[in-house]
Amino acid sequence: MLNGMHASRTLQKKTRPSIFVEMTCLREMGLMNDRMPVSSRVHKNRRSGKARRIGLLVVASAVVIGALGLVSGTSGAAQRHSSKKSTGVPGTLIESVPVSAPGVNGTAYLVKYWSESFPKNKPVTVTGLVFVPPGTPPAGGWPVVSWAHATNGLNGSCAPSGNPEIAVPEINVLLAQGWEVTATDYQGEGNKSLKPTKGILPYLVGASAARNTIDIVRAAQQSATFHASPNYVVWGHSEGGQTAMFVLEIASSYAPSLNLKGVMALAPPSNLNTLIPLVVESGPNAGYLFLLVAGFNAAYGNARAPLLEMLTAIGKREVTLLKRECLAGFGDPYNTVFAHPAGSALPAKWQALVNQNDPGNFTAASSAPLVIVSGDQDDLVWPVTTNSLANELCALSPPQDLERWLYAGLGHDVEPSAVTINDYVQWTANRFAGDVSHDYTPTGGDGHTVTVTQSCG
Repeated sequence: MLNGMHASRTLQKKTRPSIFVEMTCLREMGLMNDRMPVSSRVHKNRRSGKARRIGLLVVASAVVIGALGLVSGTSGAAQRHSSKKSTGVPGTLIESVPVSAPGVNGTAYLVKYWSESFPKNKPVTVTGLVFVPPGTPPAGGWPVVSWAHATNGLNGSCAPSGNPEIAVPEINVLLAQGWEVTATDYQGEGNKSLKPTKGILPYLVGASAARNTIDIVRAAQQSATFHASPNYVVWGHSEGGQTAMFVLEIASSYAPSLNLKGVMALAPPSNLNTLIPLVVESGPNAGYLFLLVAGFNAAYGNARAPLLEMLTAIGKREVTLLKRECLAGFGDPYNTVFAHPAGSALPAKWQALVNQNDPGNFTAASSAPLVIVSGDQDDLVWPVTTNSLANELCALSPPQDLERWLYAGLGHDVEPSAVTINDYVQWTANRFAGDVSHDYTPTGGDGHTVTVTQSCG
C-alpha cells in the first residue's frame, strides 16, 4: 500500500463535500492503508426534494488517471503498428508510447493491444503498461512478470496506467531482478488517451481479465524495444488474485505460444457462496457486490444477468455512475440499492454465473505451480475461503501443484511490500530458473511470520 497519498477529484464540483472513508472501503484499491479523502455524490430526491447521499463513494480520478503520465517534452509520436492495427488478433500490439514514471528504475511504456472479450469472444482493445529493465536483455529476452491489479473502479478514469510510478507495487525490486513487468488496465478500464474499447470493466468475470493479463505479454513480445521473453509468471492481488487464478486455468489453451512458469494469487476471491454473504454482512464492503452485479451485467447482458433481479430501480440508475467515476465503497442501506434480500439464495441465473467465475470450481489442474497467499487477519477475502480453495484444488485428480502461505498479522494487504516481497521474488526466481517444485520456504519480513498451511501436487 502507498501511505500518505491524497485523493482529489479532477472535476469535483464545489458543492460536493470531501469526506473520509474507512480503510475497509479503500484498501483493495491498492492506494493506501489509512484513511483518505474521497468525494461523495449528492443527488436530489425527486419525490421529497431533499438531497440524499447515495452510498457509492467516489475516489478521485486525479489519483488514478493523473495527467496520463505522458513523457513531458517527448517529441516522438506513439509507435503505431498500422499493418497490424486492424487485425483484431488477441495479443497484437497496436501502439506504444514512452511515459514518465518518476522513481522507476527502468523505462515505462503505455501500450494499446488487442484482446478478446468473454463470453462473447469479440475483439476488444485494452491498454496497460510495459516496464523494461535497464541494461542489455539476456538471450531469449527479459522474463516477464504480468501484474493483475486490485479493485479501483470500472472505467477508464480509474486506469492504473494513468500513474505509472505507482501502478505496480515494489516495481523497482522486480526490475532489479532483470524482469520485464507488464500491467494491464483490463477491458473497460482502459486509459482514455489511447481510446480503447468503450464500456465498463466486467468485474470478477475471471476469464475476461485473465485474457487481458495474458495478451499484454504477447503484445510485449512484438516490439523490438521491449525484448520480452515468452516465459512469464503472473502476480495478482484481490480482484487481480482471481484474475491470476483464471490465468492458471486458461493459459495453456488460450496462449500456447507462451510459457506460464507460475502464478502467485494474493488474497484471491473464491468460494463465492461463502464470501458474498460475509461481504454483505460487513456493511461498507457490500459495495463490492454492487460492482460484481454491474460487471456481470456488462459481460453477460441483461438476459443472463438481469439487473432488476439484484438491484432496485435506484440501484439500476446508480450503475451509470460506474461509467464515469471510480468507486471506493458503499454507504446507503442495503435495501435502498439491492432488491435481492441480504442473506438469501441468489437468483438462479446469478448463481450460475457466480459458480462459473469461482476458482473453487476448477475441474482440472494446471501444470504451472501456484501459490495462494492470505493474511490471517483479512476480513475482506476471509482466510477460510482461501483455505477451502487450496483444499479443493488439492482434491483434483491429479492435484494442482500448490502451496498456501498464511502471513501472521496481515489483513488484506498481502500485495508486494516489505513484508512479502522477498518471498515473492525468491519463489518467482526459482520458477524462471527452471525449478518445477516448491523448493523455497517463505520467511516473511518486517516482523511478520508466514506459515505454509497446505502443499500438494
